[in-house]
Parts: sequence; structure tokens; C-alpha cells
Amino acid sequence: MAYYNEPELEEADLPTELVDAFVEAHPSGATYEEIGGLLGCTPERIRQIVYLALGKALKKCHACGIDLDDLPSERTSIWDRIAGN
Repeated sequence: MAYYNEPELEEADLPTELVDAFVEAHPSGATYEEIGGLLGCTPERIRQIVYLALGKALKKCHACGIDLDDLPSERTSIWDRIAGN
């Protein structure tokens, strides 16, 4: 379902090279505005997509018995968690 008269985006709509170049140019992450510029969406639409994706991920975690406390925080890397640090 598209919002704001924006076309639906499919994974195949973006060339892999374009996505790879974007990710390489934003090693620390990108803003919703930057991502929207790449995809031709508004920053608000990107926020909506992220919100929906996080909601789906949370539901899947709960279905698998994973609690939010089981997930690594920004302060603890996954490698530290695996090593038990």
C-alpha cells in the first residue's frame, strides 16, 4: 500500500550497485531524509516503514520466546554478549 501517491517499491526496483554505494557512503547509518531521497519517498514514509518493520520483528521475537532484555543494547556488541562479557 503506497502513501502520499508514492509508487510501491519492490526490492528489485533498486539496482544492487546503487544500494551498495549508498550503504558505503553512509557507514554510520543514514537519516530518514537521505533514505527517502534514494527511494523517492518522504522521510515520514520511511519512518512508517521502519515502525512497521520493528513491530513485525518484535512480534516475531515474542513468538519465539525472545524478550527485549535478551537483545543486545547499543552499549553491548553482539560479540561481547556471545563471549559472556
